[in-house]
Amino acid sequence: MQVIDNNLLFVAKKWGNFKQFNKNEHCTVKLLEIKKGESISYQYHNYRSEQWYVISGRIVVTKGIETSIMIPNMFTTIQVKEKHKIEALDDSLVLEISRGHFDEEDIVRLLPNADK
Repeated sequence: MQVIDNNLLFVAKKWGNFKQFNKNEHCTVKLLEIKKGESISYQYHNYRSEQWYVISGRIVVTKGIETSIMIPNMFTTIQVKEKHKIEALDDSLVLEISRGHFDEEDIVRLLPNADK
């Protein structure tokens, strides 16, 4: 058993492994399908944190002023009020797990290309 961060547990088994994203917590889970060349707006949330787990495709993640490329099986956490954005290099699937008070109105968009 290996804790990858406070919210992700990796457990190796004889048959393979599993990743546990949540245990007995209230959360909202979404599957983001982002088209190649598209992005979500640069934004933050006042009342929730998010975890992103890349299922397929490649994405560029911006957290604050830092960017990184994520590929399948990579994971990151977005803290409450942390500025963030996803840009898809390929058609991509990203599992998003939100903790805290979830409300689609809790999106503060920082750039004019809002993704409504």
